[in-house]
Amino acid sequence: EGPPPAPAASPAAPGGEKGRSFEMITVQRAVLELSNYTRLCEAMIHDGGIDLALATLQLCEAGDQRVPLAVELLWNLLALCADAAAPIIGQRKHLDTLHAALLCALSLGHKLNERELRNDILVVLSLLARDEATLPHFPTELVDLLLVLGCGAEAGKGHQGVNPTHHATTSAEDLQMKLLSWDTLAALCRDDDTAAHVFDWGLFDVLLAYVNVDCEIPAVVSWSTLQVLDIQAHVLRLLGNLMDRGCEWFAACHGPATLRMYIDDCPKLALRNQAVGVLAAAAATRVRGELIGVGTIPLAIQLLDANDDLDLRIDALNLLSDSVRRDPDLQRQFLDHGGVTAVLPLLTLIP
Repeated sequence: EGPPPAPAASPAAPGGEKGRSFEMITVQRAVLELSNYTRLCEAMIHDGGIDLALATLQLCEAGDQRVPLAVELLWNLLALCADAAAPIIGQRKHLDTLHAALLCALSLGHKLNERELRNDILVVLSLLARDEATLPHFPTELVDLLLVLGCGAEAGKGHQGVNPTHHATTSAEDLQMKLLSWDTLAALCRDDDTAAHVFDWGLFDVLLAYVNVDCEIPAVVSWSTLQVLDIQAHVLRLLGNLMDRGCEWFAACHGPATLRMYIDDCPKLALRNQAVGVLAAAAATRVRGELIGVGTIPLAIQLLDANDDLDLRIDALNLLSDSVRRDPDLQRQFLDHGGVTAVLPLLTLIP
């Protein structure tokens, strides 16, 4: 009958440069899998894993399969070992590398995997922006690029490396890009110089456009209803977080009046409550006087009757207390609208 057939040979990796690339990708995938564990991340950082990942970004061309693997590795290292990884990745030279990698990803962008790579780089930048020591190292050019990605379509401002047909659509990936850019910018605004630059550029104008009931900017109104609701929740959270540093810009962009109208026309109670919280945050700043002419005091008094929402009533009380503090005009409004009569029953409220 003859000898049995020989077993099939396992497929070999391609030879030459292509083979080395194949082997490196295989190794990178294994390393990436291991980076899901904190102790192994610590070992990788100690043994120079960050330098290797950044070198991959520098040496590989656009479209190379090794680039997204390197970016995802940096993401894992920052997510699990931020204290050890951020001081290394957050150095200016490495931020320049990430900036170049982002521009490279933006030069492509028409394929799903390219948009995902773009967003993964933004995740890495957003994680770095949380590190206090990294803030001064972020180059202005990178901040400007983030502003264009997050706000350019609404503000009518572009960047030579950003193709609007690839990066300013209403796709889920481009929505994620916008929100990641906003989050990164908000974190960077903990630095005074960066905050002034970002606010002067027009961040508040764009954020408030999404809660302006009369807004007709095409880039704002083109989103679906569900997308708009998600964006509005994100915007209100950012406005509250940025209020301490950006209250003057908020007031200059007619923020109190915009939010007051939004509260009257808000499609969801949760968003209305968020908007009230933003006004309460504004009342605690030096622009509380801007609340006089927009009916904030009667609104807060009215909301004290929201028996089904304790958090909302707390926000309303904070709004009232911070508004009338050391402001005679707001104190007069409070009295004229029966504020004392509205507040007194709360003193007997049984917890």
